[in-house]
Amino acid sequence: MALAFGLVLLITVVIAGLGVWRLQELEKVTQQLTTVDNERLRATMEWRQAIESNWIRTRAAALDSSTDRLTAWQAEIEKTSATATTARKTVEDLIRTDAGRQLVINIDKAREAYRGPRTELLKRKAAGEDVASILENEIAC
Repeated sequence: MALAFGLVLLITVVIAGLGVWRLQELEKVTQQLTTVDNERLRATMEWRQAIESNWIRTRAAALDSSTDRLTAWQAEIEKTSATATTARKTVEDLIRTDAGRQLVINIDKAREAYRGPRTELLKRKAAGEDVASILENEIAC
């Protein structure tokens, strides 16, 4: 009888030990989700919002009937680009997989493919050229 009770007690201790071990593993996963993954998500959303805001500003600057406000538009675009760069760096620092790093590389390529024509478009706008068709046909597509 004592042997059976001892065996049941041993099984209970082993199960409790496994339970504690699993809880510690869950704590690590929870910590990962609530800190690193949450921070990466926040930075990704900030990055996306900055890109979207700059697209709206670029359209507004290009379609503005006056070139008087172009300097202000460009200053806002540069300020938001700095925010996007900071958010991008945060995302890159928090990525753990090669697939994630490749996505950032692809985004960087697309960003550079957009920034060059945007700069040229705004220069042409500053020179007084009507750039609405260029915006719609070359940059927006």
